Amino acid sequence: MLESWETAELAAFGLVAVRIAPSGVLLGALSRGFVPWWLGLSLALALAGGLSPGLSLSPEALVDAVWWIPAVARELCLGLVFALAAALPWVALGWAVRVAERPVLAAHAPLATLYVLAAALLVLSLGGHRAYVGALSGTLLDVPLGKGALEAEGFGTAVLAIVGSAFGLSVSLGIPLWTALWLLDATLALVDRFAGGARELGRSPLRGALALLIFALMLAPLTSRTPELVRASIREARGRVSALAR
Repeated sequence: MLESWETAELAAFGLVAVRIAPSGVLLGALSRGFVPWWLGLSLALALAGGLSPGLSLSPEALVDAVWWIPAVARELCLGLVFALAAALPWVALGWAVRVAERPVLAAHAPLATLYVLAAALLVLSLGGHRAYVGALSGTLLDVPLGKGALEAEGFGTAVLAIVGSAFGLSVSLGIPLWTALWLLDATLALVDRFAGGARELGRSPLRGALALLIFALMLAPLTSRTPELVRASIREARGRVSALAR
């Protein structure tokens, strides 16, 4: 009896780890090398160890080898939807700044990394990591391990909706920055035109310096929006997982 209970606990730990694994992998991808993929997976395993106690599977499922293949695939899909939906603000902020930073310098400037890192520090200081873990553990209550069916059509629709939301949010975050840079280019073009085109201000170091100044001035307004966006995305991620498993 004790061995059967321990086996059920271990099996539950495995499925919880599968659901959390996409979050760990995505953490490594979004950090751009700051968090190695193996560290992200290690954090996922440690978190699974903290969330799995008290969860178990039915004895029938433990002996049914055919049951495990769709069960693992289901947990992986649920974890992927949650991770992608919760990562919307980070992906959108990175896209918005990356689009704007390309014309600033000929070489790649780590401005997008700076914005994302500043936003991450702000969110962590406000307890965003606790909200993420709370929502992730809430999905284990909303959608119990190994129960319910998951349709491929619903999964595809959820992923497409998340990608569309990421594009929309990136445009919303990027418009102020893009507009400021466009006004800078327009102003320099007008000045250059009135000067007879001899100065070529649009290609001068002055343009790069002013563009960097705009990035510095826009850092606080854009990153200050991140905590509210993260809170909304975490809430949406839990809702998408619940809706997907119905």
